Amino acid sequence: MERTFAIIKPDATAKGYTGKILQRIEEAGFRIHAMKSMRLTRREAEGFYAVHRERPFFPGLTEFMSSGPIVAMVLEAPDAIKKWRTLMGATDPAKADPGTIRKEFASSIGENATHGSDAPETAAFEIGYFFSGMDLATNGTCAGRRGSRAGALGPARPGRLPAVSAPRRLYGEARAGDVLLSAGLVDSVEHIVHAPDVVVPAIGPAKAGHY
Repeated sequence: MERTFAIIKPDATAKGYTGKILQRIEEAGFRIHAMKSMRLTRREAEGFYAVHRERPFFPGLTEFMSSGPIVAMVLEAPDAIKKWRTLMGATDPAKADPGTIRKEFASSIGENATHGSDAPETAAFEIGYFFSGMDLATNGTCAGRRGSRAGALGPARPGRLPAVSAPRRLYGEARAGDVLLSAGLVDSVEHIVHAPDVVVPAIGPAKAGHY
């Protein structure tokens, strides 16, 4: 099994596509090993995209990536890096194949809905930038331990996370700092922020203060 890093970008979260994209990921056979919703600061976005610092698109890219909530994920599957990039489609949604995520949910090269690592070395850096070692414990339940760390960037900031998966029922209200665990779609979700349409998996409501 291989792991890759993925982001649902601010344009997709703002348009309410998070649940649909997560459903596509699940249907494609990926295991979501870890996931968190957060809003990057400009400095955090610049650190993540530091390799592109000298490129002319760098200021616009980092401004966009810090403009709203994102969903960061670690995906696991055989040949996960190639498989996720194939599912995403071409960077330019106009050139993406029918049925790909960017063809369906992206509007331009600059606002193209999702991000995915392009190589094992890139995936290792990107996963480490967003998730701590405890987040990635192989049993996938580390987020439920009191006091576990949220990863290199710290806890999420207040913002919006649309539904995790449309068919799942709402069990209570998620608040900033809550931790949601699932035996199904998601193994560990840290610091889900307050959102009236967050879907809590069937284990019941998250308990405030568990993080």
